[in-house]
Amino acid sequence: MDELVSKANSTLLYWRLSGVTQYDGTSVDQLSLFHNETFLWHYSAPSYWEEIRLQLQSGHRVRFLSRFLLSQTKIEVEFNEIRLQTNFNDDFQFVYTDSNTYQYKFANLRWQPIRTILSFPLINPPTFSLPITVPNALGRETKYQAYLNQVQGLPNNIHIQDHY
Repeated sequence: MDELVSKANSTLLYWRLSGVTQYDGTSVDQLSLFHNETFLWHYSAPSYWEEIRLQLQSGHRVRFLSRFLLSQTKIEVEFNEIRLQTNFNDDFQFVYTDSNTYQYKFANLRWQPIRTILSFPLINPPTFSLPITVPNALGRETKYQAYLNQVQGLPNNIHIQDHY
């Protein structure tokens, strides 16, 4: 997380020195990013289906970054967790649950949880959300597939691991 703070500070400095502005001409003071549901649930997660399933059935948590916020005063990161839900055929489908949100305030120079969700079972959690069933690719299928191929080619992306 130290590298994230370092990169955020560099970005804030760049905004200040370069005079980056928003569409209305005001100075940029905040950036919010969210995961792309189509890419996650229709390209990335299915290509790792077996590995994710095995990790979950072995008791390992699988998280994904669902939101990132950078402002002049703080950084926030929010994670959701992939879980498995048994369906009527005694087969599994992906579901996801809320997870933890962490905040780094530049004033006190430390990370702290701002929302911690109780841990539910990895298989058949009592509270969950279903992924989207229809992709909203808007003609970006080739771009998504190329990006997935690039991500899968990274050396540190060989196995899903629990780093948190």
